This record gives sequence, structure tokens and C-alpha cells, in this order.
Amino acid sequence: MAIQITRGAAQKPQKVVIYGVEGIGKTTLAAQFPNPLFVDTEGGTEGYDVARTQAPQSWTALKGLLRDVAAERPCSTLVLDTADWAERLLCAELCAQHKWDSMETLGFGKCWQFALEEFGRMLDLLTDVRDAGMNVVVTAHAMVSKFEQPDEAASYDRWTMKMYKKDAALLKEWADALLFVNYKTIVEMVGEGFMAKGKARGAKRTIFCTHQATWDAKNRWGLPDEVPLGYEAIAPHVPSLGPDPRVPAPAPQARPIPRPQAKPAPQAQGDAPGTIAAKKGPGAGTYGTTEALVRDKFGVPNVIKFFRPVETPVYATVTIRPFPGYLSTTGESIRKNVAEHINGLNIGDDVLLSRLYSPANAANAASYDIESITLGTSQGAQSAANVAVAFNAVASCSVDRVKLVVRP
Repeated sequence: MAIQITRGAAQKPQKVVIYGVEGIGKTTLAAQFPNPLFVDTEGGTEGYDVARTQAPQSWTALKGLLRDVAAERPCSTLVLDTADWAERLLCAELCAQHKWDSMETLGFGKCWQFALEEFGRMLDLLTDVRDAGMNVVVTAHAMVSKFEQPDEAASYDRWTMKMYKKDAALLKEWADALLFVNYKTIVEMVGEGFMAKGKARGAKRTIFCTHQATWDAKNRWGLPDEVPLGYEAIAPHVPSLGPDPRVPAPAPQARPIPRPQAKPAPQAQGDAPGTIAAKKGPGAGTYGTTEALVRDKFGVPNVIKFFRPVETPVYATVTIRPFPGYLSTTGESIRKNVAEHINGLNIGDDVLLSRLYSPANAANAASYDIESITLGTSQGAQSAANVAVAFNAVASCSVDRVKLVVRP
């Protein structure tokens, strides 16, 4: 068979990943690609005048939708908004299919290995969309995570996609262009010499186009390290694939339709599992002796482990020598003050013996002298020493546990 050799850059649809912090303008930027059609997995396009498909309610529905787009070619650019919320659909389906309580059920990341294989199949479907003659844009949220270089002793913070790390790595490899969108803070030096200090004077929305220590980015278009947020710098490298008035002159940015801000639902007081689930990143496990099942927006069950504080009972004996004017009510005040001080300590705080003299002396101290204070975790085992409290415990003391000895 004869070898066919060509030269020059091939004009073909592009695979672009745009990730950044919330509200920076990822969806607005994606809306400026030629004739975009959004697959909205998180409901982020509701305030935009853009074409969108029906919202996929499951991972299987999402894959079916991508197959239909590849077959029907209804647009010039398909936008998956966002990858991390699509990953939630994947986790929900895997948990339901395998009857897992959460993605940590099998341990050692085995559940996430199933997810990685399925996520790769979705990227294959997106490649089919590109091969059918459409650009593909995938957006994702960003988060800060610890990063360790194999040849460095210390770790440092860097921006990554808010996804399971192996899914994110696969998505980065798949993309022709990986663009990180963030605010670039403008710092102005004020003062002179040793008195000089930096003050933030504003922030510019910026697209970072090349790899740096604190974020991942790449492009095959020869873009500089950073460009202002907008479609103008990207447009020459993305084929229009049909009539589109925005190329070569980009259209104005799609502007969100103003909507009243919905008030967040009040969080139940003491909802420790819900707070932990909202803060932890995908793939991060939890630890503790108490377990609670928390479901996210898509119904994905997550077992959240945490500690509830246990009480460490504290007993005290205060020995005093009374002076003229000492009353029995003074003794009751001493006991009450000591108990209140112990009960006011935070979780994990040790009961320090020296700190008890102040509350014990706060009850008409002129009428008595404190000879000694002893502490313990039972009435019969006390000494002139601190009481150690575990990190997941809290000291507890009632007035009945404070004994007052009045010497003649």
C-alpha cells in the first residue's frame, strides 16, 4: 500500500477543556464558541440565552444523549457543562448498580477504578462527536489541593479540577487545549523603603494557557501564557464549521438574565455530616466512630464518618481555711464557679489545675484562703495534677462533683 504524506496543520474540530473558580465566566466563554449546544448537568445555563438539550437525569441518559448528538449533528459546538457534575451522575449510577453505600465501600479506591473506566467511555463518545464534525467544549470547576513532586521534599497548593484525580488526568490528556480561568490580582506597592507594602487594587479575569507550578494548562495554538478572558484570542484556532456571524468577529458575551437570588436553605443546627459532605472533595474519605448517610443533589449516597465528643467526668476537691465573715453561701459559690469553669472548656482541652484558682477565688476571697485543689476522674482518685482530655472528648463537671473541705 502506498504511503500518503501530507504537510501542514490539519483543520479539524477542537476538544477544549475550560476549568476555573465558580462565577468566573466559564459558561459565558463556552457560549461564544460557534453555534453551541449545551448539555447542562448542573443547571448553570438557566439564566443564559443559549440552546440546550434536555437535562440528563442519569449517566446512561447522558451517554445516550452524546450518541444522538454524534448521529444528528445539531450544532457546531457541543458544550458539556460541567464535567464534575457529570461525574456525580456516574457515581450515583455505579452505587445503585453495585448496591454500594458510597464510592468508598470497597476501599483502596476500587470503586473509583470502575468510575475511571466509565469516564473513559464517555470521553470516547465525546471524541465521536468531534469526529462527526463538531467542536467539543467541556467545563469544570476548580479547587485547591495539595501536590507533591516526586523529587521535592515539601508539598504545595495548586489549582486542580474538582474531580477524582484520575478522571481529571484522563480529561486533561484528552483535550487539545486545557484553559485555566481565574482572577489575576493587581497589586500596587504603597510606601517607601521598609514601610513599603502591597495593596490589592483590583482583579482581572484571565485565561491562563500554559502550564505553571500552581495550575495545569496547555494549548496547541501558540497562545501566550495568559490572555484576557474572552473569545477573541481563541476564535482564530476554532473552526466555525458552518455559517456563524461571530467568526471572525466574535459576538458580545452572553449575559445572564437577572434573577432574584434564592436564599440558601437553612442548615439544621448541628448538621455535622452535611457540613463535612459539602466541604470534602471527591474521593476524599472520612474518619471517625460515628457514621451518617448523606445524599447529594443527585441522590448519591455517601457514608460520612466523624467523631461526636464524649464526656470526661471531672471531680474536684477544694480545701479552704475560713476567715471571719465567711458564710456557707460563699462555699456554694466556690463550688459553682469551679464547675462552670470546667464546663466552659472546649473539646479536647485539658483541665489545668492552676487555672482553677481564679474561679475558686472569685467568691468573696477576703473571707477564706485556698489551701489546696485536687482533681480526678472519680471522687476517690484525685491528685494535685491536671486532668488529660482526649481530642474527641470534653470535660464535664456538675456542682455535686465539686467537694468543699473547710478546715477549722
